[in-house]
Amino acid sequence: MVPAPTRTGSGVTKPTKSAKAKRAGHSTNDNGNAGREDPATLRLRSLASSLPSELITYILEFAASTATENTSKLHLLCLSRYYHDRLAPLIYATVALCSSATIHAFAGLVNSDTKVARHVRRLWVGPDSSSSDLITALSPPSYNEAAYITDMREHVHASVRIVLRSCRKLQDVALAGELLSLHAAHKYGSACQPVRLTSVNPHSFVGGFSAPIFRKVRVLRIVDTNLAFEEADEIRTLADLEWLIWSAPKDYGDITRDSNVLRRLLQRPSKHFAEPQLPSDSDALTTPAEEASATAGLTSTAPPAARAPAAIEGLWNELSALELNEGLAPARPSKNDKFRRLTIQTAHNRCDRFRTLLADSFPLYQTPASSAADSSTACLPSARDETGGLAGGLDATFEDLEREWDPVLNIPTIHPTSLSGVVLDEWDALRDLINNAGGQYSGMSIWDQGDAEVTVDAGNALRRQRTVWEQISDIGLPSTTRSLKG
Repeated sequence: MVPAPTRTGSGVTKPTKSAKAKRAGHSTNDNGNAGREDPATLRLRSLASSLPSELITYILEFAASTATENTSKLHLLCLSRYYHDRLAPLIYATVALCSSATIHAFAGLVNSDTKVARHVRRLWVGPDSSSSDLITALSPPSYNEAAYITDMREHVHASVRIVLRSCRKLQDVALAGELLSLHAAHKYGSACQPVRLTSVNPHSFVGGFSAPIFRKVRVLRIVDTNLAFEEADEIRTLADLEWLIWSAPKDYGDITRDSNVLRRLLQRPSKHFAEPQLPSDSDALTTPAEEASATAGLTSTAPPAARAPAAIEGLWNELSALELNEGLAPARPSKNDKFRRLTIQTAHNRCDRFRTLLADSFPLYQTPASSAADSSTACLPSARDETGGLAGGLDATFEDLEREWDPVLNIPTIHPTSLSGVVLDEWDALRDLINNAGGQYSGMSIWDQGDAEVTVDAGNALRRQRTVWEQISDIGLPSTTRSLKG
């Protein structure tokens, strides 16, 4: 028989001694944990509780817009659902994928959540340290490589294609050299049309810049010690290109060949060098006012030709002889009618040589604070420049390029800038590492003779490139911080 319910058993029970002991133990533990907390954490918690919610939101938005590490971004996204939705456009605006795992994970994310893909404006895909597995995955294929390397390369390419086809509002893309090669670039489609493109290419792949995805590129930055003639022809297909930055961190090599590649790259349509045409029959008709001014001797003389015909003929003859010697097909007419500036970042001695070899055919950039006498020393990197000269010359705007451009000549301005010896040594060490050259490239350097015992961090060459890329603003042309340049 079930006993009848009593008042004490009808829903209200007295706490037992064991329950009291448990609650007392929990309160003791909570007090103990609070006493063991960091005093700075306690002060921050008390301060945050007294701040207005709007101010806390502004602080978190600033942290989200300036965060560079993926772990910091993840912590901000995990605060709450409200802050996740509020901070997601800022956090996903700049994405850096520096390993195969992050590439696959982000490809799965944008493939399943199209809202995240719409937030991405700037994208870095490539290694940023010497320990990244992308150095192996994006190395040149070889006939005796392991099967897992081939599978890793194919999976990385497939995930990168998903990312580039999903993120349709990209404005700035930085890709490793293998991802920009001829066989890879033409598989990305044309869903996104970036304005700026960076190629970090220690393996010296020939870039496929004629791919449809790069149709609207206006600023192209290539980090590669060598430019091939075929690569110059690829760059000439960029119809909207206004600024080319070639960063060649080396102090060796055939400077004549490199200048010939640049001449082929800078070869302009023949209409820019045509002599003024003779006046036609319609131009011969003059008004009474023009006849009066001619009688008074006030007629204006015809403007001189932009270039001497002999110099132009010599330039075209040199390019034709170059094509025959190199076995190249004649250069097709350039699609680009907007090319404004070519910035060359290399060793100081090579800067002087480029100035000498290209000054007869193209205008040289003159710094406003320097004269022609010290123009060769004006491009030396500052001692306070933490980028080692990689940020030199990257502080121009579209308006600056338009002011220095001569509409009569309509040819690009050459702007050589120098890189520091540390940057050259780091890049040589990186090429030794990725090519397993055993010091072949470092031994070719003439910068630090007698300092062979100094250890150079090869991974720092990639970190410098990512640092410079992160300093580029997301609107307009690259704009580096003034403090880095001293």
